[in-house]
Amino acid sequence: MTQFHLQHQGYDYVASDGQLQIQRASTILAQFSLAPLLEGEATELGPWREIDEAHLCADLDQGGTIHLAIRDGYVCYWMETDQERLENLVYFPSSAATGNDWQTYLSDDHDRRWDIALDAEVLISSAYPGMNVDDADGHGMTDPGDMPPSWIWNIPVRALSFLT
Repeated sequence: MTQFHLQHQGYDYVASDGQLQIQRASTILAQFSLAPLLEGEATELGPWREIDEAHLCADLDQGGTIHLAIRDGYVCYWMETDQERLENLVYFPSSAATGNDWQTYLSDDHDRRWDIALDAEVLISSAYPGMNVDDADGHGMTDPGDMPPSWIWNIPVRALSFLT
């Protein structure tokens, strides 16, 4: 079992197999499963490899890659895939965090602090869950074809954090 370490602002991020541990002074603060659920199905990650000293990558068995890197002063996790659309994507399934609270950053009632023990399903792809005025009229994201004109609301990059 090969482990990869990213260190940032006094924290140690340890990636091994499909797991990530966040540690500080050898104390485990959180452990996350980095293999997402795609359309409700479990996925598996291949071996981690270093892209550079601050960027790790692993192949996803259902196509695509999972990345863990330090970018613009933050530790970032993301998925890249050729799939045009996903109806259901769950990051960090079966994960455990310690601390007091977790925070989501959205433009609606999900922009708030949550108790650490609460398991909540929070949409991150739209400011208006279940409502989309952008019909397939060929005008793209900034859509002057809609009446009135509408634009897609994007969320902040920092979608989730933990208070420890």
